[in-house]
Amino acid sequence: MRKIKSERNAKKIKNSMNDFYMYYIRHPKFTAFFKNLSNKELERMSDRIKLVVDDMYIKMRVEEKYMYWNNLSTLYDLLCGYFNKKNRFLELLHKRLGEEEKVNEAIEEKKRLDIIKNVLGYETAFSKEIYDKVDDCLYWFYICINRYLDYYHGRLKKDNPSDLAKIVDKIVTDYDLQYIRDEEGINREINYINNILSRLKYAKENTDVIFSIMCIDYDKKYKRMLKGTLTRVEKLMDIIISEIEKPYAA
Repeated sequence: MRKIKSERNAKKIKNSMNDFYMYYIRHPKFTAFFKNLSNKELERMSDRIKLVVDDMYIKMRVEEKYMYWNNLSTLYDLLCGYFNKKNRFLELLHKRLGEEEKVNEAIEEKKRLDIIKNVLGYETAFSKEIYDKVDDCLYWFYICINRYLDYYHGRLKKDNPSDLAKIVDKIVTDYDLQYIRDEEGINREINYINNILSRLKYAKENTDVIFSIMCIDYDKKYKRMLKGTLTRVEKLMDIIISEIEKPYAA
């Protein structure tokens, strides 16, 4: 009888709350707690859980965190493309989603070293010293976005990730140009670099979104790591811009 009641309660709680709420109460302790509740208790508990989750969703700034993560992952992808490096995070992300076929197709696409050539019309090439800095930068960036996915990427209330991504796109597009060099032969590259710099600006200006209501100490440690990584990106792009400017220096 207890087993039947437990199974019945499990079905009722799922029926009373959609996948969004179930995501936030998927811990085994919640499941065990629901087992012996009466119908009225179960109904009251369901309403209370919804209120708590809705409040937590706002305080933890889940949608802002998604927007921040979307920008970080896009910035990482832009850097990988510009320096002809494999996007390791893309591989990890698809594998986590269990999309093995999509993974293989996407990875093969990203492995091709003609991505930036298709965008700019020519390949980028740098010294070994710069590539060493690129590798160091991308190593720490990969760690940062991986941890962000583990600790700060929550379930969205609405199935609207593309809408949130468009908001970020609009914000970074409206930024003033970070680098100006009117040279017909490299206009596409300048635009690409400005896209990187705008994404970097958004990332640096919105690190406060990381702070939640539960993991303050961990947030501070991660924030230091993220700021250090973004500083690496900034210094790397300063070097690239200096290299581009050399021929024009009087």
